[in-house]
Amino acid sequence: TARQLLRTGEPLGTPAWIRTAYGAELVQPFSRRVLLWNPATNRVRATAVADAAVGAGLVPDGSIAGALLARITARLATVPDDGVGVAVRLTTPTGSIIVSWGGTMPYPSASVLKVAILAAYEEAIAHGDLRRTTESEDLATAMIFFSDNDAANDLIDLVGRGQINDLMRRIGLQKSYLGSHFDTATENDDDENVLVPREAITLMDAVLRGTTGDVGRIRELLGQSTAPGSVRDALPVVAATYPLYEKRGWYDGVENDLLHLDLAPGMSLTLAIFQSDVSDVEIAWSLFADLTTITLDALEAAG
Repeated sequence: TARQLLRTGEPLGTPAWIRTAYGAELVQPFSRRVLLWNPATNRVRATAVADAAVGAGLVPDGSIAGALLARITARLATVPDDGVGVAVRLTTPTGSIIVSWGGTMPYPSASVLKVAILAAYEEAIAHGDLRRTTESEDLATAMIFFSDNDAANDLIDLVGRGQINDLMRRIGLQKSYLGSHFDTATENDDDENVLVPREAITLMDAVLRGTTGDVGRIRELLGQSTAPGSVRDALPVVAATYPLYEKRGWYDGVENDLLHLDLAPGMSLTLAIFQSDVSDVEIAWSLFADLTTITLDALEAAG
């Protein structure tokens, strides 16, 4: 009907066959909805492009947010695993937008939460509560460069788990939480480590602005972190063209990535991708690169 067409918005691509939990379906992205037709039932499903995005007014027809979210939705429809949360912040000289898919729910953080430990460590030094020593710098380097869990645990004990969580609250992370050490439980641990995708991009943007301490040192560490499946390795041309800051996190069944690209003066992209029920690691890794490429293509198309 005309009303249904108004709700879907403008077509953003040609239909394509995908495999979903309902079998083979024909999918077509629009700026406000993604339509999926199931030939077995001859029914059409309309999927909202993101959590609360329509209600927040983030996806008017023809906007970069609408186009981006529809394309992200079409890509996520091909992911065989449940438990995927994505959040994107696009910043331009005239302002920024945040759009997400499942981006307001907490997910197992894996090692991405080490960005918060680094932030609290640097803030403690900036406030004079800690001294920067060769030993503490070696721990920070090992924690970020190599995602070393023992180094992260030592820094948790040095800075204080309560201080790390306090910092996250102060910069706007309300549902994310450092509840335990990595791999090794202690008597003071009280919960799981979780991150919310929308809050993760707030964390990354805060540390790279210098809100929590020595921004030069933070950028040095996050700018050289290494991990299997990183966007740095998957998109070497992108990594060579733009400053890329990234922290990966993974363990059995969990594959997460948090990255930031400085695209031009006053323009940047921050992307959080959390996958908590991974059955094929190669598919999980490809999602990191694909969503980064989709977002960069949307920016280029918008001029």
